[in-house]
Amino acid sequence: MARLLSIALLLVCFGFAGSSALAKANTPEVNRLLQEVDQAFKSLDWPRLVELDQKLFRLTKEPKYLYNLGIDFGNMGKLRKSIDALKRYWKLNPVYPAERKEEGHPLIVIAKHAEKIGLCQDTIKALQGYLKLRPDSANRTLLEVRIRKCETLLKDLRPKLDLRSSPSAAHIFLGDKFQGETPMMLPLDPGQYKLRVVKKKYIAKEIDLEVLPNKDPPAIALILERIKEFGQVRVRSEVAGAEVLVDGKVIGKTPLALSKRLAVGKHRVEIRKGGYFSWTRQITLAADETNDLVATLVKKIEPTSKKAVIGWLLVGTAVLSEAAAITFQVRAKDYLENDPAFGREKGLAIGFHVGAAVSAAIAGGLLTWWFLEKDEKKKRARSSNFLVTSSGVHLTW
Repeated sequence: MARLLSIALLLVCFGFAGSSALAKANTPEVNRLLQEVDQAFKSLDWPRLVELDQKLFRLTKEPKYLYNLGIDFGNMGKLRKSIDALKRYWKLNPVYPAERKEEGHPLIVIAKHAEKIGLCQDTIKALQGYLKLRPDSANRTLLEVRIRKCETLLKDLRPKLDLRSSPSAAHIFLGDKFQGETPMMLPLDPGQYKLRVVKKKYIAKEIDLEVLPNKDPPAIALILERIKEFGQVRVRSEVAGAEVLVDGKVIGKTPLALSKRLAVGKHRVEIRKGGYFSWTRQITLAADETNDLVATLVKKIEPTSKKAVIGWLLVGTAVLSEAAAITFQVRAKDYLENDPAFGREKGLAIGFHVGAAVSAAIAGGLLTWWFLEKDEKKKRARSSNFLVTSSGVHLTW
């Protein structure tokens, strides 16, 4: 009640200041209305005061009745109508006596009512306007705190854009102004915007966006495409005609210095040729890097065929047996002609000699076969060890 009375006293001081001038103007209707205002004010009949102030403004067109009307609406709790009336007053008559109390200033009253009903923009505009008129106000610090509070609240109430990207931590720009990094809930005022999402080594994305009042825009999830970067690989080998494969695809043959641009990252390089063990490398290319590879191909050692050994053994045995048989026939015939008894003994001895020769041939063939196999295994072991140490590739037989 004390607050209402103080406002009412302000209304009396400010509203009736021109009553004597109106009386002098000999306007009976205005005088009658002013008397009714006096009676309604004494009884705190705010609805009646609103009616009377509206009539007085229509008759006189004096802005002070708009001020009184704003105060009347405020006392009735109709804060929006109070703000509208005070705005009209300030537009017609942006003057308020410096000697009057600050709490009665139209802009201060507008800010107070707007703050109560959450009209943050009106609050900020009214307080900033007041501080511009009275920069030396004793309550300047308090008013600035109220402005910052409303700005924070207004920011929280704005529509928010849920903006995400893969990969994350991409920079968000609104025009040329940096806003933050993805993922982010970006508050925006209603309007049209051009957003730009930027991340190093990725292609930037631009978004045209329209934000409607009191409605969050649809969430946006961006997949950023990496900028393609390349490196080079050069492959050389002393073996002619060997195929060069990168990631399983043939890209050329040796001997030549092959230069090939490849995307950055990991690649598998292989060189192969019939009769040689394949040579492979895992390489990792960086942007604008050249990787030189020199491949040493190891020739495969073909094992001696067992059939060949047996064949040559049989051939040797047959040759030796045939030679022994011929010798036996010649010598036996000679001995039988001269001395039949001695010839039979000698022929038997030659027969044993031939049998021993055949057995020796067979034994020699088997020993030769065994030595060949043993030597072959040693050579294979040496070749396998060389490949493991030179190429790092494990080979199985």
